[in-house]
Amino acid sequence: MWPTIKQQIKQWETVLFIAPSIAGLVILGSNAGLFRMLEWASQDQLFRLRPKESVDERIVLVTIDEPDIKYVKQWPMSDRVMAQLIRNIKAQQPRAIGIDIYRDLVVEPGHDELVEVFKSTPNLIGIEKIAGNPIAAPPVLDKLSQVAANDVLLDGDSKIRRGIILLGKPDGTRKQGFGVKLALMYLAQDGIKLEPINPDKKIYGLGKAKFVPLSSNDGEY
Repeated sequence: MWPTIKQQIKQWETVLFIAPSIAGLVILGSNAGLFRMLEWASQDQLFRLRPKESVDERIVLVTIDEPDIKYVKQWPMSDRVMAQLIRNIKAQQPRAIGIDIYRDLVVEPGHDELVEVFKSTPNLIGIEKIAGNPIAAPPVLDKLSQVAANDVLLDGDSKIRRGIILLGKPDGTRKQGFGVKLALMYLAQDGIKLEPINPDKKIYGLGKAKFVPLSSNDGEY
């Protein structure tokens, strides 16, 4: 009987030693960001393994590269060139236009032209940078509430995996993220709007989708 009791005690000693050790390692790894790195790597791999998505023809990106800069012979481009660029895009009758270029300063010639284009294009969204070193929005677009935040969130490995929905400003106001504001403007023409389902619990609906806040036990991804 006594050997049996001693054996059981040894077994419990092993359990009592292993359980706290594992718990300690889990806590240590969590605080060190080890599991976060594994989670990022797993998520990235899952995205790589997804079937390739077809190009959405409803979205058009107009980029500016080195040949374009050589063509206009000025960077930043003048207000006149930007005004003409917006007019060319506007002629295609898009639902929404997003200008992902900071324009907090006047770049002559053509500032009056650009201001007039801003005023006459209600589906145009400009940008501002809020966090870190702020960069103001074009004053005209700011007065018209046609501005979104284009700040980005970098994860610990310097990669971008998240987008901003809302971003608070030092004055207490909040700005929608650039992509969010453009998407809502696009969907509004289909009668799809962001509507409160349960404002107290911050639950909102967008068409058939329902958005529920993350709980304290939810992971980052």
